[in-house]
Amino acid sequence: GSANTPSGAVKTPGGAVKAPGGAVNVLGGAVKAPGGAVKAPGGAVNALGGAVKAPGGAIKTPGGAIKTPGGAIKTPGGAIKTPGGAVKTPGGAVKTPGGAVKTPVGNSGQKGGAAEGYSGD
Repeated sequence: GSANTPSGAVKTPGGAVKAPGGAVNVLGGAVKAPGGAVKAPGGAVNALGGAVKAPGGAIKTPGGAIKTPGGAIKTPGGAIKTPGGAVKTPGGAVKTPGGAVKTPVGNSGQKGGAAEGYSGD
């Protein structure tokens, strides 16, 4: 029941199309690569582990955290952790890796202490 087209693609009885290179194009338009990754028609990639890489290069993990191409991490709660380890909360306060807190107006808190404008992790 399967058909072999002139170009070498294989169409299975169910209607899925398998290209000569091993990629699978299902009827809905999603593409499954030989390694098992799935590329949707819009260009998003869903890897076997469940991570999603959008066309722009941002990565959304199954837990909902987003890692941008530059390496910044935005958690579902809205806090942003930069590659250097600094944490910027949704309110704009910045917590450095050493624990000091810098508010948007420039005041600094002591290590381990809170400062006005810091909303926590």
